[in-house]
Amino acid sequence: ASSSTVVSGGKDAVVKAWRASGGKLHLVHQAEHAHAISSCALDEAKAFTGDWGGLVFAWDLAPAGGEPAAKRQKTDAAWAPATMVKAHAGCVSGMCLAADQLWTCSLDHSIKTWDAATLEEQFAGSASVALTCVDVHRAAAATGAHDGGVLLWDARCQKTQKALRGHGHQSVSSVQWLSDAQLASAGHDGRLCVWDVRGAATEPVTVLTCALGKCLCLAACGGGGGG
Repeated sequence: ASSSTVVSGGKDAVVKAWRASGGKLHLVHQAEHAHAISSCALDEAKAFTGDWGGLVFAWDLAPAGGEPAAKRQKTDAAWAPATMVKAHAGCVSGMCLAADQLWTCSLDHSIKTWDAATLEEQFAGSASVALTCVDVHRAAAATGAHDGGVLLWDARCQKTQKALRGHGHQSVSSVQWLSDAQLASAGHDGRLCVWDVRGAATEPVTVLTCALGKCLCLAACGGGGGG
């Protein structure tokens, strides 16, 4: 979500943009993918969505103060992606905006960066395992992996720096930067791990049980921008 806009997508392949006004959320845009929507990100002017078919769409958002979709049926019917790209061979499992770049990761083991204005590919890297989520903070990126690992990437030279282990062999569902030095992750093992990424240590400094079963999401204030 941005300061006034929320974008949602789901298994029904429908993407919706909502605008906060008068203490309520009003639907301002609605459109469809061909596949279930698996990830999204946005800034004030544009939203991005990724799906299970490996596609990434960029959508222009109505300016603040626009009328709800119910009052703009002609405009709403015409809402179409500004740009679309076949980004990955598999599900776009995570995405994150950082400055003028869009980061995406996929179950096809790849991580990529894109020019957020044009969706032109800038970098493509790969891991040895399916990647499930991504978050970026300053010059550091973190991805969660299906095998329970958390991979740290140098966003400047765009290569892996370190692999962290704290979720056994259960998939990592969300990662979130807390500060330059600290990262949090949640996994299907029900654990919330906090990491100090400075130095050579690869074990978490704090481990909490956050769910009796799978912990599926994580949000933190003051860190990066995705999950």
